[in-house]
Amino acid sequence: MICDICEEEIETNMLSGWDQGNNGEPITTEEPDLGLTGRVCDGCDSLVLEARIYGVDALYERLTETANRNNKLKIRLMFLKDTMRRLMRGANNG
Repeated sequence: MICDICEEEIETNMLSGWDQGNNGEPITTEEPDLGLTGRVCDGCDSLVLEARIYGVDALYERLTETANRNNKLKIRLMFLKDTMRRLMRGANNG
């Protein structure tokens, strides 16, 4: 399984044997048409927790500074921003 944020392979937890990663909401969600599983690796889970605590917009602003130095990350971040906004609109309407 691939992490929706960094696009790296999600490693199996050696203690539990769990290989499905972590819940990626509110940054990502399962959207098969977009190739998203809604799952993130342990490393990216810290970003998910930060988004849950401080909000998606605050996380996006912080990450934008880093992304400006890395075009691939910048493109991925723009995609994730659109996904996050769509999810937040859906959560607010439901």
